[in-house]
Amino acid sequence: MCAPRTKVTTPLQAANGPEMMRMRRTGPMACVLRDSGDMSQRSVEIVIGRLASDESLRTRFLADPAGTLRSLREAGLDLNLLEFEALLETPSESWKVMASRVHPRLQKIALGVNRREA
Repeated sequence: MCAPRTKVTTPLQAANGPEMMRMRRTGPMACVLRDSGDMSQRSVEIVIGRLASDESLRTRFLADPAGTLRSLREAGLDLNLLEFEALLETPSESWKVMASRVHPRLQKIALGVNRREA
C-alpha cells in the first residue's frame, strides 16, 4: 500500500513558484500519481529522444533547461517533479555526446545554429 508523502519544497520548486509546488502531492492522490507512471515514462522517453535528435530543441535546452522543459510540459508532455529535476541534473555534455551518436539521417538539423555549440 502506498503511504502519503509529506510536502517538501526543493530549491527547484521555490525557483519555479506555485506551478512546481503543485506537482508534489500528498495523501491518496499521491499514491495514484506515483502508481500511474506509464504516461510520464513515455514523456521522459520522448524528451530524451528529442534532445538526442532535435538540434534546435537541444540548443534551447542547453541555454535554458528549466524553461525548455516547462514549454514541453505546456505542450502536453507529462513530466512529474522527479523527472523534471532528473533531466535538469543530467550533465549538459551528456546530451551533446548522445546526439553525436545518433545517425545523421535520424537527426533534425536546425538551420542557422552554430553546429559546434549544439
